[in-house]
Amino acid sequence: MPVEQVRISFYQVRKCGFFGWGASAPAFGSLADTMSQLEQWSDGMALGLTKIATPGGKEPSHPVYLAGIHQRGRDWVFATWNEVPAHDGEVASVSIDSVVGDPEVHMNAIVENSVPGFATYFWAVPDLDVIASIRFTHAATGHGPMCGYLERFLGVESNYAVAGEDDVGNRVILGYTDQDDNVPKKLWARFRSEAYAKGGQRRFLLNNCHRITKVIRRGSLDATKPANKRWWQGMVKFLHGQPQDGNGFVSSQAYVELQYTPGEDELKAMFEAEDAETHDSPWDDLGFQLQNDSNKIHWIGRSRASDVFQIDITRQNAEMIDLDSLARALSGQRARILRLLDEDA
Repeated sequence: MPVEQVRISFYQVRKCGFFGWGASAPAFGSLADTMSQLEQWSDGMALGLTKIATPGGKEPSHPVYLAGIHQRGRDWVFATWNEVPAHDGEVASVSIDSVVGDPEVHMNAIVENSVPGFATYFWAVPDLDVIASIRFTHAATGHGPMCGYLERFLGVESNYAVAGEDDVGNRVILGYTDQDDNVPKKLWARFRSEAYAKGGQRRFLLNNCHRITKVIRRGSLDATKPANKRWWQGMVKFLHGQPQDGNGFVSSQAYVELQYTPGEDELKAMFEAEDAETHDSPWDDLGFQLQNDSNKIHWIGRSRASDVFQIDITRQNAEMIDLDSLARALSGQRARILRLLDEDA
């Protein structure tokens, strides 16, 4: 089997199951149970039927399909298919040789009865309540859409969902139960995970927050996101002394330093906000410089459990990985990969 380089990034599962209002622990549900039910539900199903609406019947903003799921031992690997926008049976691409302000756009036909998009891969380790993204060729991890997908699965298609019909015969979710009486309880399906953060680096910064002299932010600016465009316009205004219309904004990287000393509570809030973000690029990070230590930047990203590995896998085609081969490859290096979760790794 060919050897490929992959980036493996771990996420801590914070919520997985069914929760009462304000509850921090689930009434029932677990990561292992969710994976098992997902495999049983999707067995033999047409891929097009695996797209899941919200419990209220609303279509997700980022349509996701289940491309496959495979168990090996106590762990699971699964793949999602992330749909990209199409227009009248075509997807758009832009010529890289076209001029900014006058892009040459091509509309490419989609094969009939197919969904344009890309695959993302994940490794669930229920014993540790973690999920890892397995990134091959794409910059995107698909972590955010995957979390939304699993939450919708729990809320709509899991064995715990008690369904009924509204006045016009549409299926509606009445509530959830793990009891044989099938009496629905007022609970909420939740699946939430965040970047796995090792505490050593953060404890050091919290204990020395009074010594922080500079905060550094580096990040990738996406030209398709209005918030990124507004930020870019603000920075250009700061540099030029006058506002810009934003027509020159293209996806790029930014590096900003600010002389600032946050308090302990503020620093904790910065950590929480950083963990809530889905960073698809290793470039995106938050760093700090300390008094009498100006030659070193303490990057928060280095406290995350993420690294590059070489694994033997089999490709079904340019986009799809054989999940059995992926599961075997991860199992073969399981102990080594899981050392990323150690505090001193």
